[in-house]
Amino acid sequence: MKFRFNKDTEYGPRTDLFVSVLKSTQPNVRGLVKCVCWRDKAKVAEARVTGLLVMVSFKEYKEDKFKGEVIQKVKAGDVSNCSWKEFEVLSTNSKGQYDPFGYGG
Repeated sequence: MKFRFNKDTEYGPRTDLFVSVLKSTQPNVRGLVKCVCWRDKAKVAEARVTGLLVMVSFKEYKEDKFKGEVIQKVKAGDVSNCSWKEFEVLSTNSKGQYDPFGYGG
């Protein structure tokens, strides 16, 4: 996590996070992305520590839907802490190759 901004709005608490995320199947290619957290998730986001590895899963996201396009907005299904060991296991396929989209299979 790079930056964190907390605000109280008329819709409830809001936390803006600017995070460095894995952008492709190459482990050294990363990009800075703005994540907006509302209400109860905003309070959880406030507690995050800089440098923490966080795993975000997306529901209702289809890879082929955005093929060749920049993804503007995707709703997160689940946010959880992840250790580096868990990340290595999840991002390595059965042949021992780096494959973050294979989920350890």
